[in-house]
Amino acid sequence: MADEDLEQKVATGGSDLEKAIDQTIDDIKDMGSKLYYTAKAAAPLGLAYGLGGLALLTASAINAGGFVAGKLLSNWKTKEETTYKDVANEATVGATIGIVLDAAFRGFAQAGAYVASKAGYWAGVAAKAAMGIGVIPPFMEFHEYTNRALISDYEAKPWEQRKESIKSVTKYLGAPIAANFALVPPAFNMPASAAINTTYAYMQAGKKEDAQPEKKAA
Repeated sequence: MADEDLEQKVATGGSDLEKAIDQTIDDIKDMGSKLYYTAKAAAPLGLAYGLGGLALLTASAINAGGFVAGKLLSNWKTKEETTYKDVANEATVGATIGIVLDAAFRGFAQAGAYVASKAGYWAGVAAKAAMGIGVIPPFMEFHEYTNRALISDYEAKPWEQRKESIKSVTKYLGAPIAANFALVPPAFNMPASAAINTTYAYMQAGKKEDAQPEKKAA
């Protein structure tokens, strides 16, 4: 009887030890995963700082925040779990796009100022608004291919689905986007853009897509 109790204690102790080892391994893996995704999200922010100092870093970070907020709200709307990986991936994509978007804001502001100097203030406003509308398709395509490049398990959207999204954004958010380019002071362009992106992500959450994702090339 005593021998059986001893064997049971040994077996139980071994089982507890195995569980502890497995838990430790899982914790290490989880920590390593979080470190990787943290570094991944920080990389474009570091690039932004290297390219444009604190100003571009701030713009990139604000855009990343807008993407993360959009992901959180869309998952809340659809009652999906939001993982650390989801947040880090959105931050990575948002920060990367923020670098390009900041350059677009600056370039379009200069172009609008040139038009205004030649044809008057309202002509400059109209030019910037038109450029804001015109940038929607290439910006959304850039977003799609940035997702494909930076998120390993991203399911590529087929052209038909992307085309409908472009139409939807132009229809419902074209006016705010145009106003952001044409009328919003430069210091508030990126926060306004982040708010627009968050709104769009929330609008799109839970919509059923008929088209199947494109198969990735081997």
